[in-house]
Amino acid sequence: MIPVIEKIVWSDIRTKVAELNPELAAIVDRLDPPYPLFKASFPFGAEFIKQGKLYLPNEHGEFVPLSDSTISRELKEELSYNIGSNPVSMVLGESAEIFLSADESTLPFSLGFLRPGRFFSTSRVLSPKRSHQPAFLWNITAGARNLIMLPKISAAVGYKRLRKAFQLQVDKPKGLFEHWALFKEIVNHKDFQQPWAMQILFFSKEWFEHLNDKAWHEFHRYLLQAAWDGTEFWRNRFIWDLVLSYIQRIQNINPNPYIADTVKHVLSIAVGAIPGMAPAIDNAFAPIAGLQQVFKDIYNLDNYLPIILQPTFLSLYEPCQPVYYSLQYPTTLEFSVKSSENTSALSDLYDVRWLMEKYLYGLRSGNMNIAHTPLADMPSLVRFDYFHSDNDGRYRDIQSTLNIPTEDETFAVIEGMESAAFPAQSSFVRGCIRVSHQDK
Repeated sequence: MIPVIEKIVWSDIRTKVAELNPELAAIVDRLDPPYPLFKASFPFGAEFIKQGKLYLPNEHGEFVPLSDSTISRELKEELSYNIGSNPVSMVLGESAEIFLSADESTLPFSLGFLRPGRFFSTSRVLSPKRSHQPAFLWNITAGARNLIMLPKISAAVGYKRLRKAFQLQVDKPKGLFEHWALFKEIVNHKDFQQPWAMQILFFSKEWFEHLNDKAWHEFHRYLLQAAWDGTEFWRNRFIWDLVLSYIQRIQNINPNPYIADTVKHVLSIAVGAIPGMAPAIDNAFAPIAGLQQVFKDIYNLDNYLPIILQPTFLSLYEPCQPVYYSLQYPTTLEFSVKSSENTSALSDLYDVRWLMEKYLYGLRSGNMNIAHTPLADMPSLVRFDYFHSDNDGRYRDIQSTLNIPTEDETFAVIEGMESAAFPAQSSFVRGCIRVSHQDK
């Protein structure tokens, strides 16, 4: 698809906004502002925020920075109020992923999703003078950025068929990290059969020039509440560091920094603060069905189920599908390196399990006065299971990867591929942790 951006006013979009976010629509209806809005449609994989800079399609359909000479003066004036980063926005259709990435060679750390109705990027308009949030770190893509095929898709013969069918320019993927680029090129080819586009609404600068006016009090309050609700975990993350440090001290343990970072990341997944990975069960973050069909029919992935994993949150207090973290796909925020290159994923997994049990024992003790918090509730609500394909019995409580599909119904048989097998030797599952509710 050719990306487009269209200038509109509130009356053009209020019905759609009311469907997705009735509270916001009711507030804006009472204001009935004449200020412009900009509705944009982005194809799958479009990086419209890259290292904190807003990228928009120019008249040639090319994505360029907002500061580029081919972007109109009007768009620059109306949308550059967040120091050239993403203006205040709302997702209208499909979804996006927001993530951090130090550079092109590091795995993206997922901060979560932007689903239809989500209002975001309010921090700087609420703190215009001294915001602690830099612009240069953020990245947002249309659809999921962390998107991987579970079975191996690097066979030369299969890739050659894909390259011929879709005139691919991207190299054959060498690992999980390179799957997304391949998916992006396939999906955006004219012969790909499943249309997919994300729609987003950008608010112009005039919407935030009256926040101190009495008439705009409700709108201002809504912005503040939305920003507050979205930062609960991050505002209190230092408490986690204190609690885990205290557990280490009273149990006299000095964990490997790489293992400690991994466990803290998995605990964050367990309370629903950051996403793990799980099988995609709809097309909200990518044209999943179309991609699976391509790898079934063209790549000829006949022997294994074309399971695609995407970022997924665990809901701590409500039943939901299990999520996974893999040592082979390390998306932790901290970047501690392994202290030894001689360790294996299996031995590291065992060390993760050992430290996790230490932390959980400390959290269950009730000695830290953290009752009625997600960190305190989590040990009784969540279970952790550990999987690898090569455990010979030396590592206690490390299960075979063959158990994953028998215990998790989200790895269901895909229609038309009843004879295909679960890819138990996939690099992702060879050293992974499942995080699920206790009753699963």
